[in-house]
Amino acid sequence: IVGWGAKNLRILNNTVTRAWRGGIYVGHDLFGNTYDITIDGNTVFNNVVMNETHNMTSGGWGQSISVQYVDRANITRNRVYQNDGEGIVVLLSDNVLVQSNEVSDSFSEGIYLDNAQYTKVNANLVYSSGNTRYYRNGLPAAGIGTANESYGTLNRLTDLIITNNIVVDTRWGFYYGAYEAAGGLKNTTVANNTFYRSAAAMVWIEADAHSG
Repeated sequence: IVGWGAKNLRILNNTVTRAWRGGIYVGHDLFGNTYDITIDGNTVFNNVVMNETHNMTSGGWGQSISVQYVDRANITRNRVYQNDGEGIVVLLSDNVLVQSNEVSDSFSEGIYLDNAQYTKVNANLVYSSGNTRYYRNGLPAAGIGTANESYGTLNRLTDLIITNNIVVDTRWGFYYGAYEAAGGLKNTTVANNTFYRSAAAMVWIEADAHSG
């Protein structure tokens, strides 16, 4: 399901499976064209078939649910599992709520904020069931991840709120990666979460120009 340049769009209560790339994608290639989006109550599983052999070792695979160049979006109450790409991704977007989703057995990331601003991730359940089919480099996907990857546009991380999530049996519970464009976490709160039994660190924040 694709909403390209969509405005005031609701994607509700669908089942999406066996998509070649992403399951649900809403976005554009510029800011200002896509806004007021709701993605709620969907079941998204066995997507990103392009990477089902996991031979895309350096990235480039799709996402199960993603928004890109979007302002104001709610991604809520979705069930996302057993996908050969990231679970839920907020990419180059502002004012997004990711809440009350259940995400499991993703490849690489459960919930990923990349060049995201003014975004809240609240009350989600993210976990690995132990199914090694979805491991990357011998480890389960990260739980909740943040980074500033390099694009033609930069929208570096700021004003993130990560609260009340339960993250179990992932690589890291929460992490920030200081790679590509980098720039650090700004004015970010990570509070009242439960990170349990991570394969690496519960919380992993790489050195960078963090503030607030």
